[in-house]
Amino acid sequence: MDADSQRWHPITPSEYAHERAALEHVRELLLDTPAVLHMIEIKSLRGRMYNRNGT
Repeated sequence: MDADSQRWHPITPSEYAHERAALEHVRELLLDTPAVLHMIEIKSLRGRMYNRNGT
């Protein structure tokens, strides 16, 4: 998704560079589709996180 997309709305821009970089990375991976809503919360954890069937 482009940074100037009307569908990209950061609620409160982060004061932390690593959080801004993480959101930019996520934004670049998202498709600009009107039928999907995403809420992204960035956590400062090292390593990988996995979804185990929604738990």
